[in-house]
Amino acid sequence: MVSEELCRLSTYRTARGFRNDRKSRLRHLPLSHCRSNFRSLYPVFFLFSIALLLLVGCGDAQLLTKAAGAPGTAALVASTTNVTFGTTVVGQATTSQVAVTNNTSAPIEIATLSTTGQGFSAISSNALPVTVAGGANYNLTVRFAPNAPGAATGELEISSSSTKTPLLISLTGTGEPAEPFTYSGSSLVNTVTPANSSPVANDFFGMTIFDLASASSNPTDLTPFPSFQVATLRFWDVSYWAQLEPSDGTFNWTKMDRTISTAEQNGVSDFIFTFGHVPQWAAMNPDDPCNGIGTGTCSVPDMAAFDDFATQMVQRYCGTVKYYETWNEPNNTGYWDGNDTQLLAVAQDLYRIAKDPANCGCTNGMCSPNGGVNPNKVLLPPISRVTTANFQWLDAYLSTAGAQYPYADVVAFHGYDAVSPEDAVQEMPLLENVLQKHGLGNLELWDTEASWGDSTTAVTETQASWLMRHYVLQEISGVSRLVWYAYDSCNWGSLFVTPECSAELNTPVGVNDSGTAYATVQHWMTGATVTQCQQYQNGLWACELQRSGDYDAWMLWSTTGSDISVSFPDDTEYTTYRDWQDNPQTLPSQLTVGQTPVLVENQDL
Repeated sequence: MVSEELCRLSTYRTARGFRNDRKSRLRHLPLSHCRSNFRSLYPVFFLFSIALLLLVGCGDAQLLTKAAGAPGTAALVASTTNVTFGTTVVGQATTSQVAVTNNTSAPIEIATLSTTGQGFSAISSNALPVTVAGGANYNLTVRFAPNAPGAATGELEISSSSTKTPLLISLTGTGEPAEPFTYSGSSLVNTVTPANSSPVANDFFGMTIFDLASASSNPTDLTPFPSFQVATLRFWDVSYWAQLEPSDGTFNWTKMDRTISTAEQNGVSDFIFTFGHVPQWAAMNPDDPCNGIGTGTCSVPDMAAFDDFATQMVQRYCGTVKYYETWNEPNNTGYWDGNDTQLLAVAQDLYRIAKDPANCGCTNGMCSPNGGVNPNKVLLPPISRVTTANFQWLDAYLSTAGAQYPYADVVAFHGYDAVSPEDAVQEMPLLENVLQKHGLGNLELWDTEASWGDSTTAVTETQASWLMRHYVLQEISGVSRLVWYAYDSCNWGSLFVTPECSAELNTPVGVNDSGTAYATVQHWMTGATVTQCQQYQNGLWACELQRSGDYDAWMLWSTTGSDISVSFPDDTEYTTYRDWQDNPQTLPSQLTVGQTPVLVENQDL
């Protein structure tokens, strides 16, 4: 056999050295020895055969590809092998078109498009997979949307039925930092940084609504629940002690029960009950006119009667009402005619009763007297306004308890300010100083009653402006919950005009401009983080709101009553703005800002 002869030749060369006489070489080795050495080379010949088959296969594939198209050309050819995007502002996008040509006469199926590299993506002109006829083009769009500054590189891979190797296109681009909001029309006076840096929660927005329900069996003119979300409902002037226990031991819970039922059906999760409005039978001074608010209602209560009512309240609404406000505005003699020591006695008793697991406890979401862990929190008696005189009153009252005040889990105050919401920036730190002095500085801060106050003559746009500014400035000043007073009032912070109010004020029934502004600012703020507020010499205020996904917006308004022009350069990242009615519009290069806030955005909310 030839293979045996080759073996002999190979073996002879190894053993004896090379000679020219082939016959003489072969005669020197026995055949059995050659066959033995040939078997030892089987693995080598096997591997050689595999490699040869692969080589022939690859050659066949190349031959097939070339046979279908022009000699020496690929089946699919892109209009470019490299897409360079240049510089693109972070948060914006640049696109480029790429055409892919089928160089063969047979159809080719494009199966997938994929990209690597940060910020790059590909968009097919047709749903994939797509068949491209011979000689036809397939178009696609490559997009670069950097989410961070700096150079970026990547590749576009086009997989098809023409070959196992994808068509590759290199991608390059550079992310440029977006031009931040800057205002050069006036000097910067102050930058306010937030007391807390968390996103605004749903429960930041609370409300007082007088007439969601009635104790009457045939109620009329009930207030429909607002279209916007309400997380917290406060019961002051809705359901109160004198109404719930009109005579000693006789209770009427009907309106409060019905109000809770309606509120819970509409998503309310938290309720605040405020003590005060003492019934005359329980008043120590039943003839006190209480500044015309209600005879005897501001009196120091009989403590046995108070304790019994508080116990009945906590036990009945265990697990439903979890927040108890010690007394309403005790610095105001229309609501409290006692002294600090008597008020402290009320606070001590309420704290003991509300926090006692024997009156309310919860286990695995089931709550009842003696039911487990007590869920209740007691709120500090709130001052009526944030003023120097009221800070002094609060300091004196808290001092009655000693070095630290132990009868509150949440700090409450009332944020009425009929002049300027911006005053909160200077006033809130003064309140914090008093709280820190008495060991309350780490507690949550709630504004449990606020609006522009008693006004039936103010211009509606002025009221809407006040409301929107108040909410954002209270939040950046450290307030974690704000309860508006009151949704369906005729004069105190009205957001909804009832039929009764309509007749009195000669205005249409329904949500008024301030109610619209409330819904707007709630939409702007919920889920956003207020990162800073800037105050300028000419009266412009600008508060930044940020969200996940690189969302950035600025709430702008004028405090002078005069319009202010704000310029935006061509390369600004901001593209739209929203008016106080939440209507989005294209951002002009010159935006006129008035007293009612607008929201300038880099992307749609």
